[in-house]
Amino acid sequence: MTIGDKLKKVRFSLGLSQEEMANGVINRSFYSRIESGKNNINVSDLLKLLQANQIPLILFLDEFGDTQPKNQYYYNKVIDNYFSKDIKVLKEISNDPDIANIKLQQITNLLIAKLEGNMTDFSDKTVRKLKYNVLQSGHWDKDSLWILLNTMDLYNFYDLQGLVDSIFNKFSDYKENDDQILQLLASIAVGYLNLGFEYTQLNHEMQKAIKFLKDLPASATIVLQKMLGSCFEAVQKKKYNNLKNEIFLLIDLGYKNIVPIKLIKLCNY
Repeated sequence: MTIGDKLKKVRFSLGLSQEEMANGVINRSFYSRIESGKNNINVSDLLKLLQANQIPLILFLDEFGDTQPKNQYYYNKVIDNYFSKDIKVLKEISNDPDIANIKLQQITNLLIAKLEGNMTDFSDKTVRKLKYNVLQSGHWDKDSLWILLNTMDLYNFYDLQGLVDSIFNKFSDYKENDDQILQLLASIAVGYLNLGFEYTQLNHEMQKAIKFLKDLPASATIVLQKMLGSCFEAVQKKKYNNLKNEIFLLIDLGYKNIVPIKLIKLCNY
């Protein structure tokens, strides 16, 4: 389902005309072309459109990727509870006897250690295993992408660069309709931007990550990641007013927990 398809479905459910749905945020003819798939809508305008029509972003995204394999269900649950800092739920997942995925349990324990500030207690042996799992797979699939996403900060940045470049190369023209893969790719690009933020000599790498995010299909499942990408682009171009507008919009929508602290500090928030 494209963003245009979802907007049309939501508009019908609200009983609105295209003019009413556009709500002054964009003109009706442009909105009509978005619904028909002839035009794309940028992230900022989409969020403003949802706000203007009092449509919670979480509900707008709800139907994307309804059918998930069991692993993917737990992957998403782990990430959601990591961002909400719910250590109790993460420990329940880690200790759940019904979960036979050792890698998932290792990642969950890693995230718990990060939240508790106990990374020194997290064994080097387990860290090496997690890194090895990524390299051993020999290809990028949902499992290896998910492991890398959650272990990126364990790598030397220059080692990470080679892994991420291989992902950018493999998925440079990704057009398939797999929302789970899209979420992983977009999140890895954002994570890479965040980690490379302080390496001013790596502007070329940052530009590659920003371009990769922009080139990913216009799917509602990666709206937030694309918006964060535009925040990093604003920093690179020193457009700090644009950065503040994007950050404050994300915070107003209740997504402060996903915004890198480095970006928030630049806004003097």
